Amino acid sequence: MANPTKESVLESIQEYDEIGLDAFAEKYGTGKKSYYEILYKGKTYQARAIYTRAYNLVNPGKNWTFRDTGSKRAFQQHHRDWLHDLGFTVQEKSTKSKVKQTKSYFDPTLKLATNTKAITYIPSQRSIGSLMESLENGELRLPDLQRPFLWKAVQISTLIESLYKGYPVGYLMFWNVNISDIKDGKGIGTESKTTLARNLVLDGQQRLTSLFTSLLGKPVKNSQYKEVVHPVSFRPSDEHFTTPTGATLRSPEYIDDISVFFRKDKDIYQFKDFYIQKLSQNRELGNDERKQIDKAFTRLSNIWSQQLQVLELTQEVDTTVAEQIFVRINSAGTKLSQSDFILTLLSVNWDEGRKELESFCEKASVIPSEKESSPYNTLINPKVSQMLRPIIMLGFRRAKFEAAYNLLVGRDLETDSSADIENLKKFKEAQSTTLNLNNWHEYINCVYEAGYRSSDMLASENVFAFGYGFFLIGKELGVQKRELRKVISRYYFLSSLTARYSGSAESTVETDLLSLRNIKTPEDFISAIEEIISTEVTEDLWKIRIPNSLKTTSKINPALKAFFASQILLDNDVLFSNIPMSILSDPTSKGSRKKLELHHLFPKNILSEEGFTLPETNQVANYAYIEWSDNNLNLLKKHPKK
Repeated sequence: MANPTKESVLESIQEYDEIGLDAFAEKYGTGKKSYYEILYKGKTYQARAIYTRAYNLVNPGKNWTFRDTGSKRAFQQHHRDWLHDLGFTVQEKSTKSKVKQTKSYFDPTLKLATNTKAITYIPSQRSIGSLMESLENGELRLPDLQRPFLWKAVQISTLIESLYKGYPVGYLMFWNVNISDIKDGKGIGTESKTTLARNLVLDGQQRLTSLFTSLLGKPVKNSQYKEVVHPVSFRPSDEHFTTPTGATLRSPEYIDDISVFFRKDKDIYQFKDFYIQKLSQNRELGNDERKQIDKAFTRLSNIWSQQLQVLELTQEVDTTVAEQIFVRINSAGTKLSQSDFILTLLSVNWDEGRKELESFCEKASVIPSEKESSPYNTLINPKVSQMLRPIIMLGFRRAKFEAAYNLLVGRDLETDSSADIENLKKFKEAQSTTLNLNNWHEYINCVYEAGYRSSDMLASENVFAFGYGFFLIGKELGVQKRELRKVISRYYFLSSLTARYSGSAESTVETDLLSLRNIKTPEDFISAIEEIISTEVTEDLWKIRIPNSLKTTSKINPALKAFFASQILLDNDVLFSNIPMSILSDPTSKGSRKKLELHHLFPKNILSEEGFTLPETNQVANYAYIEWSDNNLNLLKKHPKK
């Protein structure tokens, strides 16, 4: 009998991920106990179950199990060694009892559907080609509760390789809908759609988007709302897939972009002749290699006709049930973040609010026209998750997403009982205040006043988001504009300097908010913020913590950024210049070169001659901003004595 192969093990792991250990063990009769476990991509798998399924995949019809051997640990040691030889990490399973987990309020099952009717699924198969065509014309779209495209380039090339080799890539789940408006649902890709949506994608967004951009060469929007294309390169000689690099683009061995195989405007036979001709100019091709190229071209082209498994929910499934299915599906695999659960709830209960939030973030990254009101600024392109921070701080005096989620699904965190629908109303009011452009830009001015003038000066995006929450709370309590700007600027500078939110940020802010939860007057607000600041700004901060933090080669050091911010506040001139740093650091003025450059005070070559090591040379204390000029650059090349 043949032993398991690496491919059969991977296929078994894939199925194990899809159905779970209980169903897997019952389906193949492996039992759920094992002396060993496989560690693969950060997850553990029962080695006995995986080995059994993998063995039967390469020996079809045998239906062998460990029970047939009557052996226990000795035989499991054998299959452990075999898995090791295939390149898998196998470890002895821990027998320690599990620590009882504390109940978490963050539970996607809290909001249960009232519809108890059986859910009808229609199983089917769809070719990748037909799926791509449906995505192109808009027949297949994303519901608004879906996330942005998150996959990395290496994940995309791995997916293509899996399809090429015939590995399973999981099923897709669609929701059959009857959408009368062509604008409903989000299309994959940036081109306009021509067909009404028939299905919305509940599971498979990342895979379908990856196929759309890599096979068709079409742009998609990433999490920063930027249009990107993710090409995949292919080397037919050894059937290797990778992300294009300078080396692959220069090499005649590689096909730069596999979309040439699938785009309607390309003749694959003509392209193959061109590829072989180009390759032949660099080296002689034998008959065997030409046959391998033919085989690889055919196999790659066949991806278009490859069938994927699809489960389609019927139209009778209502929105609430579809939401729950989406949440539970995405609680595995590439997991939803806690902010994603909130956004999913918004999609179902207040869809226009979620769209408003996403639109705000997208506009913040685009320079507006001269007369257009916009959240655009030179400091930050906020993410949706970042904007949720000040919303829940203002609305609920909470910092943790899990707390906000449970409040929105109707759970009172103090009594662990049901709460009324007023929480969604509070969220809506808080969002309206947070996205108000006057409030937004007033806060931006607070950060400017703290000395932070550009994005590369920001030490922490957490400080920025939490600072905005405190600003809005102060404004709600009636703190005068001048006093509010002063205390928030001070809070922002010192929180950045001390890296206050670099660790357990949510827990730290949750503690900070406790002191604000029952405050009613402007005076008490200012006192509370000053108290937060005073916990960090102690005597040892200046004598011990900051000096020690500067013993580093990291240019993103918070203390270093705070030092440069202080130079702006003091209106000090830039080194070797008579122009203040506040002017030269203005990000709105741009030329072909940066006006400011970060350079070594003592040149690296000089310090090397004096016996200093590279880490010593690159200490942040040896860095300073200088005005870009040839004279200054020449000066920095000289020995200080000269």
